[in-house]
Amino acid sequence: MLSPNHWGGWESSRQLQLRFDVTPDGGLTAGIALRGLRTVVSAADHVSAVRTLLEAVRVLGVERDEVRVSWPEPPGEFRWILRRAGETSLVRVIHLGAEVCGGLDEWGHTVWEGAVPSADLVEACERAVADYAADGEFTPAP
Repeated sequence: MLSPNHWGGWESSRQLQLRFDVTPDGGLTAGIALRGLRTVVSAADHVSAVRTLLEAVRVLGVERDEVRVSWPEPPGEFRWILRRAGETSLVRVIHLGAEVCGGLDEWGHTVWEGAVPSADLVEACERAVADYAADGEFTPAP
């Protein structure tokens, strides 16, 4: 299992990096990095968080050009906004605090944003899920 303090060395990454780590209380910590832009976000339920993000990435550009995924993390939430623009995916992660949880995107603040080749987004997500599943934490749907 990966831990946030072992995610170093991403400053020079030219390809999207995504890592998942299950917390002792069953939550999830996710590290995101690309070209020196990196952050760590979290969710209260690791299984639900991984499933919803993986499903969103899989349907982006195939069934829908924009997908939103909410990761509840009481008292607030992290919201992933994924948009397809040709062969590029725009990824924005915002945090909404308790006072605006469930509200409009504009009410939150951006914690990470980047444009990546869509194939890299799918690959990064599937690689992170495979590493996570290898730890015995999760069985992805086909």
